[in-house]
Amino acid sequence: MADHAEWAPTSICVTCSFTPGSISLAAHSLSPAGFEWGRKNTDNSLNPSGFTTNMSERVQLLLSDKILGMSLVPEGKVWNYGIGLTQLWSSNMPYSVVLDNPLPFWAEMHRPAAFLTFTALGSDDSAADVENSFA
Repeated sequence: MADHAEWAPTSICVTCSFTPGSISLAAHSLSPAGFEWGRKNTDNSLNPSGFTTNMSERVQLLLSDKILGMSLVPEGKVWNYGIGLTQLWSSNMPYSVVLDNPLPFWAEMHRPAAFLTFTALGSDDSAADVENSFA
């Protein structure tokens, strides 16, 4: 926090959790003690030593189409593996992030199989011939 004067007690961290069938958002404010612990922590296990729940405080999160802040999105822009890319997601998946606007939830890149199915529908020659009774 000492190196980033723009981070103030009013700053929050928004987390996004992907679970089968849903996406959860949560907002937390970080205490100076929590920031210091996070800066020094190298333990990436599920229960890192020294962590306590009082290092942050859950704060109210209101969703709006206008967010003042920044978004870190995966370099390839795909972030939603819950609707069409489930088989490609792995907890050990390497990724890098860039500052950018995230793709919409239902973007084509998040569900390529659906769009391939749509294009295949038009090229299906096995459809039944229907006579036009009014011709």
